[in-house]
Amino acid sequence: MYHRIEAAASPSTYLGADRASIGDRLARLTSSVEGMLSFLAQHDSQKAIHDIRVAARRLRVALRNLKRKLPRRERRRCMKALLEITNSCRAARDADVRQHLVEIWLSRAGLEDHEQGQLLLAMAVQDTEAARHELRRRMNAPKWSHVLWNFRQSAAALVVDDSSDDGFLRDVLSHQRRRLRRGLRKQRNTRKPRRLHRLRLRIKDARYFVEDFGPLAGAAVEGELTKLRELQNALGDFHDEWCLRKWLRKQYKCYLATGAIRELLKVNERKLLKRIRRLGKKAV
Repeated sequence: MYHRIEAAASPSTYLGADRASIGDRLARLTSSVEGMLSFLAQHDSQKAIHDIRVAARRLRVALRNLKRKLPRRERRRCMKALLEITNSCRAARDADVRQHLVEIWLSRAGLEDHEQGQLLLAMAVQDTEAARHELRRRMNAPKWSHVLWNFRQSAAALVVDDSSDDGFLRDVLSHQRRRLRRGLRKQRNTRKPRRLHRLRLRIKDARYFVEDFGPLAGAAVEGELTKLRELQNALGDFHDEWCLRKWLRKQYKCYLATGAIRELLKVNERKLLKRIRRLGKKAV
C-alpha cells in the first residue's frame, strides 16, 4: 500500500498529536519507507523516486541521532541498506531534475523551437530514460532483493531502549541546533557549490529530525522550520543549476543553446547567492 511521506512525517500532523514514544515515531518512519518501496516497485515515476529518497533519508537521520537508544548492529545494517536504496535512485532523480531544468531554461532563452534547443532536450530525455532503465535493472537484480531483506530484518529488530533519562531528546535537539548554527555562520558568505551543498544536507537532516521528533520534547518548531525550509529550497535550486551547468559544458553539439542558457544561469546564480545570504542571516 502506498503511504504518502507528507502524511507520515508532516510537522502539522505531529504537532496536533498526543505525545507518543520514540518507538512509535520510528515505526511510522519505517512504515513510510516500506510503503514507498512498494509504490516504487510498481511506478518508477519522478515522484516515486523523490518520495523514497526523502523517506529513506528521514529514517537514516532518525537512526543516526537515536544511536544511543538502538541496538548497534541492527541500526548499522538498516542504515547501510537505506543508503544503498537512496544511492540506487540518485542518477534517476538527478536526470529528472536536469530534464525539467532544461525545459525551463530553453523556454526562458526562447530556444524551445530552435533546432539545437530540441536536440539539447532530446539528449536530456535520453539521459532520463537511460537512468530509469538502469534503476529498473537494479531493482530486478538479486542484490536489490537482498538489500530489501536486510532492511526489513534490521528494521524489525530496532527495539528502543527506554531506560535512559527523559532529557535525551532535548539534548539531541540542542546539539543539532548548535551544529546547524555553526554551519550557517561558517558558510554564510561562501560561494563554493560543494560547501553550500553540504550545508543544505545539514539543514535537511536537522529539519527532518526536528519535524519527526521535536514535538516529543515539547519543541515549538513551525516558525523555525519555515526559515530552514526556505533556505534549503534556495540551496537546492543553486545546487541543481550548478549541476546543470556542468552537464551543459559537455553538450558540444548544442553550443548555441548551451551558451545562451549558461549566460542566463550566471545571472540567476548571483540572485540565488544573494537570497541564500539573506535567508542564512534570518535562520541563524
